[in-house]
Parts: sequence; structure tokens; C-alpha cells
Amino acid sequence: MNHVLGHRIGKDTSPPTLPSLSTLDRLEAEAFDIVWTTRAELPPAGIMFSAGKDSACVAHLAEKAFRTSSGRLEFPFALIHYDSGANFPEVLQFREETARRLGADLKVFHLPSAAAEGIVTAPLNTADDPGNVRGLVQLINHSAQSLEVRALIGGGRRDEELVRAKERIFSLRDSAGQWDPHAQRPEPWALYNTTVREGEHMRVFPISNWTERNVWEYIAREEIALPSIYYAHEREVVRRNGAWLAVFEDTPIADYERIERRVVRCRTVGDRHTTGFIESEASTPTEVLDEILRARTSERAGRVEDGGAGTDMESRKRLGWP
Repeated sequence: MNHVLGHRIGKDTSPPTLPSLSTLDRLEAEAFDIVWTTRAELPPAGIMFSAGKDSACVAHLAEKAFRTSSGRLEFPFALIHYDSGANFPEVLQFREETARRLGADLKVFHLPSAAAEGIVTAPLNTADDPGNVRGLVQLINHSAQSLEVRALIGGGRRDEELVRAKERIFSLRDSAGQWDPHAQRPEPWALYNTTVREGEHMRVFPISNWTERNVWEYIAREEIALPSIYYAHEREVVRRNGAWLAVFEDTPIADYERIERRVVRCRTVGDRHTTGFIESEASTPTEVLDEILRARTSERAGRVEDGGAGTDMESRKRLGWP
């Protein structure tokens, strides 16, 4: 018997062959674990769906994680959109199409309406807060309370802004939606503490460890649909504060400014009055990838809203920003 066992051991000395996972496979697997954990331990939960590329990736990850082998999908999260009242038409159209395709419950919180009802008390459209950051923070906190969610899933990435690297994947928020960087819970070996007390909730970031490059690689691989303004198109723009801003009927134009037609695209999408475009010929995900690999400016460099007093990312997050 010993001889037989020894013979078998001798024949099986080579290490087992393990499947090789690409970087995207590993990031996807981590994101699946995060959304599965959120669904299991923090229901009800919603996805903060801006209809931008990062939230589109998060929605796709959730769809893929919860679609059965037979193709059946019961999307487990509400899609929550914070409508500034100045969204790009392409973004609103994409929001509706995505919710319809997923069969998801779409919850829209409209900032001007919330201000008119007294839900939002921060002044809107001020010179030092052109992106209505403070008003949107109040609206996000109101949504968490009114929907009684225990988790809000966001598309924040650690490479997007330096302060995001200080935050955990499961980020505890108090009853006012505020973040205390000194009260964060450790996450060793991807072990998440999901305990929340009454009034608190979690902000969850499944793609926290992704980069802008990873996002576009995933969009290309998975053929994820996006609003058309992420790709090169011709439109009327005006140069302002170092960025090309889209021109609409309600866009104020100073005497010294000149409206031009340019081929442009967005790297990151927000309010149409503050979202800067870049000149670009990239019309596919692979062309966008090539472009960002050569870029020497940050993704948010064109966001005019980032220039106001007290609107830096850490100040926002302490107030309750995603």
C-alpha cells in the first residue's frame, strides 16, 4: 500500500495548472464580490446612476453579476439619478434606455424642483459653486433618507482624484450623509464591515481599484453602450476657463467670446454648463484608449465646477458627495 501511495505521489509532483486571469478579469471578479456582498448584507440598495461611463460600467457589472445562466435577470438595485436640471439631452436619453433595458426601478431626484420645495436649501447657480455641488450633496443625502436605502453604490475611482485614495470601498456615512476619514473601517484581505446603525448608510465603490484606462478597456471588451457625447462629434462650443463648453440656447455669451464649431468629445460628463469638452477625433473605445494613454492632463481637468471655493473633492466628500 505504501508503495502504491508513494508511486502516486511521485507521479503528481508537478504543481496544478491554475487559470490565468487578466487584469480586467481580476477587477471584474472583485467588483462582482462587492455587488454580491452589497445585495446580501445591505438591502435595499441603489446605484447612483449619472449615466456617465463609470456608472454605466457599474450597472453593467451588476447586470452581469445577477443574470442567470439561462439569461434571466432580476436587477436588484434601483437606478438613482440626480438631475441637475441642466443635463445633456444625450445623457437623459441614455438614462431612460438603460433603465428600460435592465428593467430597473428608476428614481429621479430633480434639483430645481427640490429647491422649490425647500428640500434643498443651498443657493443654486452661484459664482463660487457653478456646478451646484452643495445643492446636489443635500439632494443625495435626502434621497438616501427618503428611499431608506442602506447602501448607495457609486462609480468613484481612486485615480480620479487624490482624496478618493483615502476612502475605503465600503464607506460609512452618518445620518447626514457625511464622511469622516478618521472613522473609516479597515478592509484587510477584502473583508468588509457592512454594519450600519439606524440613520447611517454605506457608499459602495465596486470600481474603486480601476483606472480610467481599465474602464475604457472594459467598455471596449464588453461593448458597453455610452451616451454619444463620449465620442467625437461636431458641435458649437465656446472657450471658457481653459475648456470648450457646449453652447445651448440658454448659454450666456460675453462680447469677447466667440462661438465656434469644433470636433470634440467629453472625458467626463456632468452639468452641461460646466462640463468641458476636449478636441478629439476618437470615435470608438479603442481610439479613446489610445488618446488617454497619451494624455497629460487629468480626467477632470475640464470640469469648471471644480474651481469654486469649498468644492474640492475632500470638502465635498465630508459634506456627503459620492
